[in-house]
Amino acid sequence: MLLFVSLWPIVQSRTDEQRDIEVAFATSWIFEMGCGVVIILSVLTVAWEMDGLDAPIFLQFMESAVTSFFLLEWLVRLKVMGLRWLLDPIIIFDTFIVWVPGVLAVWAFQPLVETSSATDLLKVLRTVRMLRLLRIVLFFKHFKAFQDIFQLVRGLLSSGGTLLSALGLIAFTLYVGAIIAIDLIGHQDFTGASEDVLEAQALFQGIFPTMLTLIRFMHFDDAQPIMDSLTKRLPWIWVFLWLFTAVSAFVLLNLVTAVIVQQALEMAGSDETEKALELQKQRERDL
Repeated sequence: MLLFVSLWPIVQSRTDEQRDIEVAFATSWIFEMGCGVVIILSVLTVAWEMDGLDAPIFLQFMESAVTSFFLLEWLVRLKVMGLRWLLDPIIIFDTFIVWVPGVLAVWAFQPLVETSSATDLLKVLRTVRMLRLLRIVLFFKHFKAFQDIFQLVRGLLSSGGTLLSALGLIAFTLYVGAIIAIDLIGHQDFTGASEDVLEAQALFQGIFPTMLTLIRFMHFDDAQPIMDSLTKRLPWIWVFLWLFTAVSAFVLLNLVTAVIVQQALEMAGSDETEKALELQKQRERDL
C-alpha cells in the first residue's frame, strides 16, 4: 500500500494513450473473467470452511491468496479509474467487501484473536465476501446473450436505497398493525374457548410475535387457519385481517416492486443513451 501511494504521482503523469490502454484492459472481458474465476474460488473456500474441511493450511493459503488478488484488483481499478471511481455506491460497497471481510479480517484480526466467539464472528464476516459473486455479472455485459441477466442484477444493486426505504416502511406498517391487533385480539377475553382459538390468540401476545404473525398474512403463509380460529369468537375480525392484507400485500409490496422496475427501465434507457454517445464519439475518432 505504501509503495502504491509513493508511485501515485508517477501514475498520474502517464500519457493519454497509456490511460486509454489501461482503461481498455481494466474494462475488458478478459480482466472481468479472471476476476470472476477468483471470486468463484473465494466462494468455494468459504463453502469448504463452513463444511468443516480438515485442511487448515490449505484454507489459510487460499484465503490469503484470494485476499491478495482482491486487493490487487482494487488497486488496479483505482489506478486506472481515479479517485472519482470511489464515489459510485456500488464501488463503495465493493470496497467495503475487499477491505473489511477481506484485508482486515484475514490479515489483521484473524492473527490476533484466540477466543472461539471472536473466531466465529470472523467466519461470519468472511462469509460476506460471497456477495462479491454479483461481480461476475459484469462479465456477462460483454455478451448479448446475457444482457438480461446483467440488467436484472444491475437493477437490483442500484435499488439498495429503495429496498432500505421499503424495509422501513414495511416495518412501520407491521408495527402499527401489531398494536391494533394486540388490542383487538390479544387483549380479548377468550375464557372457555377451544384449544385452537387459544393457540391463535397466543400468536398476538406481544409486539414482536404479533409482527411475525402479521408477516404470515402479508405473504399468505398459511394464515387462513389462524383467521378461521379467531372468527369463532370474533366473527368480525376478518375485516381487520383482510384490510391489513390488502394494504400490505396488494398495495405496499407491489408498489415497491413497481419502483424497482421503474429504476431498472430508467437504467436501461440511460445505457442506450450512453451507447449512442459512444458510437458518435467513435465516428468522430474515425473521421
